[in-house]
Amino acid sequence: MNAILQAFRGIAPFTTDLGNDELLQAKLPTTSFFRSLLAIIDKTLQSDEKVVNPTKVKRAIGKHKDRFAGYAQQDAHEFFTSCLQQLEADLLPHLRLKRKKQGKAKLHYADRATMLCPSLRNFNMVIRHTIECLEYVQYIAEFSYIA
Repeated sequence: MNAILQAFRGIAPFTTDLGNDELLQAKLPTTSFFRSLLAIIDKTLQSDEKVVNPTKVKRAIGKHKDRFAGYAQQDAHEFFTSCLQQLEADLLPHLRLKRKKQGKAKLHYADRATMLCPSLRNFNMVIRHTIECLEYVQYIAEFSYIA
C-alpha cells in the first residue's frame, strides 16, 4: 500500500487532477476513497511530514473491495488497480450528474477521456492496431481500451 500511495503522490498530473475545483465541490462523504486519498496527498504535499496514517484509505478501499478489508498481504498491482477503479466509482456518478444537468444525458466511452476523473485522465489509454492488406487495399483497425 505504501508504494502505491507514494506512486500516486509522485505523479504530478494525477495529484493536480485530484485537486480540481469541480471534484472538490462534489458531494462525497469524507469516508469516500477520493476524500481519503486526497487528504493523504494534501498532507504530504503541503507539509514536511514524512509519515502519514493510511488507515482511512485502507478502510475506504476495504469497504468496496473485500480482499482489502482485512490484514492479509495483497498484491500491489491489485491494490493499484482497485484504487483506480474505486476513484472512478466515487467520481463518475458526480460527473454523470453534472453532464445530465448540462443536457448531455448519454455518456459514451469516448466522452470519458475528456472528463475530470483523475484515474481516467492519467491511467486510461486506447491502443490502435491496424492491419493493412496490400492486395485488396483493405484496412482493419482494432481498438483496445486499457483502464
